[in-house]
Amino acid sequence: MPSAKSNLIWFVILIVAFPLNISANPSDRNQYAPLDVHATIPEAKELVVRTYATKKKVWDLFLHCRSLENQASAYPSSQLMAAMGDLFQAIRDSRHLQQMGEPAGYDLEQRLRDIGGGINHLIVSWGNTLEGQKLKVKLDVRLKKSLPRLQKVINQSQQFLARNQLDAFESLMEKEGLNLVIETSPFDPITRNQYKLNFDEVLAAGDAMIAQNRADRYAQAARTEIEKNLEIAMSFQARGEEIRAELEGSLTNTDDPIVTIETAMSELLEAWGRSSAAVIRAHALEVAFNLIDSKNGNAPSQIQQALGNLTTEGIESYVTTIDMIAASQSPIDVRRALGSLLHHISVAQRRLGGRSDRLYEACQLSLEKMASLSPELPGQLAAYRLATDELMHWRSAFANASSAHLRKNTSSAAFLLSIESESLDPENPSGPKRITMVGPPSLNREASQIIVDAATRLIGKSVSGGPALRISSKTPLATIPFDGRVYAAVLLSPLADADLDHLRSDIGVTETLGPLSIHSAEAESAAEMQDFETIVGEIVGVTLESRLVRFATLPDTGYSLVPLGTLPILEDSQYPAYLGICWRLDVRSTIAQSKYFRVSKRQ
Repeated sequence: MPSAKSNLIWFVILIVAFPLNISANPSDRNQYAPLDVHATIPEAKELVVRTYATKKKVWDLFLHCRSLENQASAYPSSQLMAAMGDLFQAIRDSRHLQQMGEPAGYDLEQRLRDIGGGINHLIVSWGNTLEGQKLKVKLDVRLKKSLPRLQKVINQSQQFLARNQLDAFESLMEKEGLNLVIETSPFDPITRNQYKLNFDEVLAAGDAMIAQNRADRYAQAARTEIEKNLEIAMSFQARGEEIRAELEGSLTNTDDPIVTIETAMSELLEAWGRSSAAVIRAHALEVAFNLIDSKNGNAPSQIQQALGNLTTEGIESYVTTIDMIAASQSPIDVRRALGSLLHHISVAQRRLGGRSDRLYEACQLSLEKMASLSPELPGQLAAYRLATDELMHWRSAFANASSAHLRKNTSSAAFLLSIESESLDPENPSGPKRITMVGPPSLNREASQIIVDAATRLIGKSVSGGPALRISSKTPLATIPFDGRVYAAVLLSPLADADLDHLRSDIGVTETLGPLSIHSAEAESAAEMQDFETIVGEIVGVTLESRLVRFATLPDTGYSLVPLGTLPILEDSQYPAYLGICWRLDVRSTIAQSKYFRVSKRQ
């Protein structure tokens, strides 16, 4: 098992390399952390913190009372009555969060109602004690005396509704409702109704109007955010033109180049990834606010069109850049330029969804035209491929067999999550064991309970998966893309220099001369970037995230969680999208298998 110090180091690396809200989302480090929010409606940030705090406050009170072992007379009655008021407001706030498109609202309401049942039982039990009976006599007199005043409040609130003054209605009714819930709490539910007149019915009618008003306003706010993200996606073409202009100027001014071919191609992929992340965020918001137009039938939505356009533009940008370099009037080292381009095409190709060779296939004709600029290069290419293709074939065959062996002998993340086995109820450890799924796909109970169940059965387990794609050359962190249920953040160790040197020697690559075939480029760039087909490692961290929030807040650097040209699976016919869970496993790699070189042991 890893030490506490090594886990802390790992966590710091994760936060620096892959931005996320470290105070949010239940994990093995903090099971009671609140679910994160996408905060399309900014007030959600404060509201979710306050509501989770209320949940904790009333839960702690319930545990305290439970420790008194049914001694109802010893229950802190004033605190229990106040807790009933807190629950009234917190449940309303959780529904407000739901209207804001925040999955945390559903987690909160489910839990608050569960706790509310327990608090209600406790205060009613106290109400049946001698002291409770005395208080109920006083409350009965006061509540009956206040019925005329309550009727006036109800009448005023109905006038607010008639004038569509919804804020005034809500403020008045919440204040009155809070007091009413507190003062009627010691009575049984049936008796409480005689003190309420038609308060609940009027409140429900007003809430329905408020919900519709919010739905309209919040949907418009979401559409505004969606449009902002789609504008980012559409800016890719212009950014590609800027990069090519800078590169063209640098090819002319070789004494003081602004950018090199290497930096230009890296910036092109970064821009594509940034635009892809924006489309994914837009898609998640569309689902969160239920803005998908079902009337379109099979016609592609605005977001699907944007994604399709971006994929086409992304591939075309590589072709256009190669053509621009080849057409440059400046003398270039064609051999070196070709090696660099193949390297960067292979890096992008691993991050592109669909057929694995479609980017290279689109670029192939332009690459051949570039090669023809050097009279001797086509012959060198043919000789190079003759010398390396067979070697690459056998390296690939060995690597594929190794990957298959690793996957066969080590469970995948999806398999580990889907196992059903015995577990303890974290709220009743001495109680009977129960059969639960290690990592359910949806919030079928409170998030803090699910994470305890999952973490205790996953931490320390070996897991296999892939591909593992390095986030950037600046961090030792890779991600295994989201598969509809789980993704992984993988901590890599540096590839041994001897392994990389051996591979480069086999394929004739030096510090100044790159590979001359796409297969060699794939092998060399994967080794350099530490992109792996299969990873085997130890699970050192588990986090439960809302699926919608994960992708509605996806950082630009996180685009590798979803292959370029694709969208994440956010909906399922078995449960509503807002209940979908996105599991994140933090994995320390022990074995890494690339497409073209042997398994590498990690210390």
